[in-house]
Amino acid sequence: KLIHFYDDIDTWEFYDLEKDPKEQNNLIDAEEYQAEVKMMHQKLDSVQQHYQVTEKEFETTPKEKVDQAYKNFERLRGTPIK
Repeated sequence: KLIHFYDDIDTWEFYDLEKDPKEQNNLIDAEEYQAEVKMMHQKLDSVQQHYQVTEKEFETTPKEKVDQAYKNFERLRGTPIK
């Protein structure tokens, strides 16, 4: 499983779901998985081309908007019942 977190952290993760179904060990830099990571990147690029994904969709969100989103998440989460 290849994951790209956009916006505030812009990082990649890769998991071998057969060996690690709970996604505990990020293997994005593991040498023995580089062929799989490369293949998954190529598949992702192909899907993005098919669906005409533009670079605009990958622009970094301004920090102020990210901070505001986290504030909204906190507000929506509410106060836990004790």
